[in-house]
Amino acid sequence: MKIKTLILFALYALFFAPSVIHANEAQCLKWIYPFKQAHEKANEEGGIWAQFEKRVDLRNDSTLALKLDSKIKELFGALSYLCKTQEGVPYDELANFVAKELAQISIPDFKKKWIQLGKPPERVDSWIEYHSFTKKNLHRKLEIEKIKTSIQESSLFFDRYQKLFEKLSSQTQTSTLEVTRELLNEISQLFQTEPYLLQATHENSRVLYWDIDENYGGS
Repeated sequence: MKIKTLILFALYALFFAPSVIHANEAQCLKWIYPFKQAHEKANEEGGIWAQFEKRVDLRNDSTLALKLDSKIKELFGALSYLCKTQEGVPYDELANFVAKELAQISIPDFKKKWIQLGKPPERVDSWIEYHSFTKKNLHRKLEIEKIKTSIQESSLFFDRYQKLFEKLSSQTQTSTLEVTRELLNEISQLFQTEPYLLQATHENSRVLYWDIDENYGGS
């Protein structure tokens, strides 16, 4: 009886669990789709920055608007990242490269090989550290309900961004600057306090951009 139960469980994991995973990802992305639409619509017209540039009274403060555009884009990117990595963070090109190498040779031999090929020791060390980090996160789990909470807490900021974009033509300089600065500060604060957004920021900050041949300044 126990063996039969184990077999049934294994079959469920093989055939149904992946469907549940994809369903969760699809549902999660569906939750943030309205934000994507709103952001893309504003972005097509140059975002808040372009609206500042159009007005003589706001042009000198367009850097503030550019920071807000960048932060709202970062917020959507973080939510999308959380939706897509519920069951772990897939290896990127560098992680795959190091993993394949270390499947064949030891870490000391890996370091020796690439240092002899001209790579700086600190760069090779960073590859090894990155491999350790990505291996740890390859199968890390996120809870869909906690991602949903992150999305709900973020939704207000997308709404405020869209309303600011729509009302820019009718607002006075003083109120526009205050609203823009306040919104930027509050989104920045959200990134510092919301647990899953903190995690997304940390994981993305660890990504190394590289080119094995260093033909165009990779690291």
